[in-house]
Amino acid sequence: MYYEITDSIKEIQLSEVTDAHVCVGVLSVEEYKRDFETFGFSEITYEQCVKEYKTCRNSIDRYEDYYFGMLNILDYDNVFKERSRMAFYIRKNFLLLVNIVDENNLIEEIISDVLSRFSPEKYNFERLIYALLDRVMNKDKNKAENYDQSIESFEERVNNGDTSKDIGTKIGTTKKVLLTIKKYYDQLADIGEILVENELGVFNHKQHAAIELFATKANRQSANIQQLIDNLTQVRESYQSLLDHSINQLMKTFTIISAIFMPLTLLVGWYGMNFTTMPELSWDYGYVAITFAAFFIVIGLFAFFKKKKYF
Repeated sequence: MYYEITDSIKEIQLSEVTDAHVCVGVLSVEEYKRDFETFGFSEITYEQCVKEYKTCRNSIDRYEDYYFGMLNILDYDNVFKERSRMAFYIRKNFLLLVNIVDENNLIEEIISDVLSRFSPEKYNFERLIYALLDRVMNKDKNKAENYDQSIESFEERVNNGDTSKDIGTKIGTTKKVLLTIKKYYDQLADIGEILVENELGVFNHKQHAAIELFATKANRQSANIQQLIDNLTQVRESYQSLLDHSINQLMKTFTIISAIFMPLTLLVGWYGMNFTTMPELSWDYGYVAITFAAFFIVIGLFAFFKKKKYF
C-alpha cells in the first residue's frame, strides 16, 4: 500500500508516487518482489529483504540517491528471541517500508502509530522519519528502565549478606540483557547520526532538528543503560567480595578444626606404635590420663583461638 501525505493521508497507486509530496510505501515481501523493478534499487538490497538472515543488527547504508537499512524491533520481555524486522528505503520525500518478519503484528502497529502521530498538515519528510525511528526506539522503553529496580533489589540482598547462587546467576543474565539493549540503542544512534549528515540531500537543510533530536535521545538512552551496567558491575563486585569472604570464613573454620585435632592425631600415632617398653600401656590409669590430656588439649586450643578472635 502507498500513501500520500498532504493536508490528509490518502491511499495512492505506485504510479502516483512522486517527490513533490511526502509519500510512504508499506509493503509485504511479496508486494516488494512485485514492485521492486519499478524503484531502481540495488539488487544487494533486494537480497537482504527476501533472503533469511539471522542477524539482529540495526543498520543503514548509503547508495546513489537513497539510504537503505534494517530495523530489528527489540522485545524487552525477551531480548534474545528472534525480532520483528523491516527494511527501509529513504529517498527524497519517499519512505518505503518492507515488512519482513512481523511478530504479533508489531510492525503493523508501529507503522499505524507513525502515520497517526502528527496531524497530516504538520507532517514533513523529516518528521516522518523521526516518528518511525523514535517509535522503534521507545517501544516499551519503560521496561528497560525497570531494570534499575532489579539492580536495587540485588544490591539490597547483597548488603544483607545474601550469597545465594541465584543472585549471581540473575546478575549475569541481567548484564547480558542490558548489554544487548545498549547495543540496540547504539545502532539506532548510528542511524540517526548518518541521517543527520544528509550527504544525499534527502532532507531540507533547514529541517534537521527532528533527526538531530532522535540521535541525541538514542545516545542519551545508551548512556542511561551504560550507567545501569556500571551499577550492576559494582553490585557484582560486592557480591563476589561477599562470596569470597564467606568462602574464606569457611576455610578458616576448617583450618581451626584441623589445628585442634592435629595434636590428637599425634597422640593416636604416638601410642599406636605398640612398643612394649611404653610404661603408659601397662599403667592402670593410662587410658584415663590420655583421655583427660586429649580433652584439655582441645579445650586449651579452643580457648586460645577464641582469645585470638579467629572465630
